[in-house]
Amino acid sequence: MVASIPVGILIGLVLYINEFPDYEADRRVGKKTAVVLLGKTRAMSVYHALLFFSYIIVLALAALRVIPLFALMALLTLPLAIKAFRASREYNAQEKEDIRALLPANASTIMLHLSFGLLLSMGFVLDKAL
Repeated sequence: MVASIPVGILIGLVLYINEFPDYEADRRVGKKTAVVLLGKTRAMSVYHALLFFSYIIVLALAALRVIPLFALMALLTLPLAIKAFRASREYNAQEKEDIRALLPANASTIMLHLSFGLLLSMGFVLDKAL
């Protein structure tokens, strides 16, 4: 059950990163999304923190022997997380909002969720098979 926490965080980030392109429109009509309530800069900081917190959870669970050590294969996705981090940081730093600039962060977050979940699951399968 606890192994699903980082995977759940990552799918939540897929939904969360998709709120950023609607920031201005949502703010103008008074829609209270997390991004509108926090503001773009703080909201992006939350995205970054949760992104890397997913890895901290896996490390802690493996260190505590709650999940098998093979589950650490999920750490192989760290370069993809760094790519998502950099792309989202570039989007957040731009002066004029260009929604297309967020597409690499969206794509990386989606691929990160998929590959992280698969590798984490494979760790459990390998643990049982060996």
